[in-house]
Amino acid sequence: MQGSSARSFLNPLKKLQRKEDLEKEFVESGEKDRVQEVVERRLHESGWAKRVESMCEEYIAKKGYERVELQAMVDELKDASRRIVPDEVKRELMQLIQEFVNSRTSTGEGCMFSFCYRRAIRKSLANPQTIEVSSFHFSRVLEQNLDAASKRDEKGEEVPLWKDPYKHAMPEQKNTFSEFREANVHWEYVRRLLPRRLIPEIPQNAAEGVTPSGWRAPREQAPNLPYYIRRKANHLPSIFLERRRDELNPKTMDFEYVELVILTGIDGDVFACEKDLRSYCEKRLGHPIATHVDELKGKIRISGVDRTIVEQFVYDYETEFSLCGG
Repeated sequence: MQGSSARSFLNPLKKLQRKEDLEKEFVESGEKDRVQEVVERRLHESGWAKRVESMCEEYIAKKGYERVELQAMVDELKDASRRIVPDEVKRELMQLIQEFVNSRTSTGEGCMFSFCYRRAIRKSLANPQTIEVSSFHFSRVLEQNLDAASKRDEKGEEVPLWKDPYKHAMPEQKNTFSEFREANVHWEYVRRLLPRRLIPEIPQNAAEGVTPSGWRAPREQAPNLPYYIRRKANHLPSIFLERRRDELNPKTMDFEYVELVILTGIDGDVFACEKDLRSYCEKRLGHPIATHVDELKGKIRISGVDRTIVEQFVYDYETEFSLCGG
């Protein structure tokens, strides 16, 4: 910076009085609230704002954006702000320099220059010690402060293309709600497909006959038999399947497996139930079957019988064996 520019910049500032002197002057006259107004008026009359603009234009035109040396200008502003410039002048000075640099630099390295310029001036006015800001290499600053320089402007400008390329490549999405179509279907049909939370009660007309699925409701009174086969909580017979390993096949050297049907929930004489179950299954199959009785647990294992035949026995034993039980 040339010496004439520095002197022309500091001369109007030296003509200003300190804020404390103004306060003493207006406190005695009882007009302390007019201090801010008088300071702003004197700053405007002194013409220092135009001098700052001309100084910035001269400095930027001389140095350009490639390499910025701010040591001389920072020292002048620092000394002036520490000795004679009140707080109002500092704020106005910073705001003026920001607006001027922003208006001269809009994109690219200009944005980075504006960022470095404001940061250096702000630190110089805030810190009374000497700050080493002799030069800024924009290639290095651009790499370190990439995020700070690419922030969206307060005026609402768009994000640069290099910052978010996907936003510019993809079409703008205005509506985020998907379309829907109302189906004119009775909810009763859908409700029948949903699982029930509670087990329904037995229908009153179920005792009259067999349902289409083959299920038959239990009788209200127990049959005249020495045993009774209980139902589960869902009114179905307690029948399970079990797959166990059988004999070894000498040709393939692999074990063969056999499927067993287990009937549980038998109360009373389990052996009498096994006798009736054997005769019932052999009569329908036409060949003998194998059974195993577990009297303590009240269950019978059957081999060589399909599960549906054992289930049908649970539905028929009350009527078929109660008549010929004697």
